Amino acid sequence: MIKEFYDPHPGLLGCPEPIPEAVRIKAADMDGNTFTIDEAVGMIQEVAPEGYEVKAHDSFITLAGGETVDVPTKPPILARTFNWRVLRFRDPKESKDE
Repeated sequence: MIKEFYDPHPGLLGCPEPIPEAVRIKAADMDGNTFTIDEAVGMIQEVAPEGYEVKAHDSFITLAGGETVDVPTKPPILARTFNWRVLRFRDPKESKDE
């Protein structure tokens, strides 16, 4: 199903870790355009840092990731995680010219 994407993350304060710059730029480029949700998730995942996950929710897309640390007695664990709302989506607006 085609959706209109809007309200990209501005990359400003609010999270202790800034959204990755490549993801912020991609979301800004997608603002006001229409894609399927799967296409949009794929476009963001292409520029996301390795190991970060892009997911679609009811009306928005998120990016989640973090840093791992080595623990001598265990496999590496995720030490800090971050979750950003990258972009919102909705049904496309009807053109007023139609």
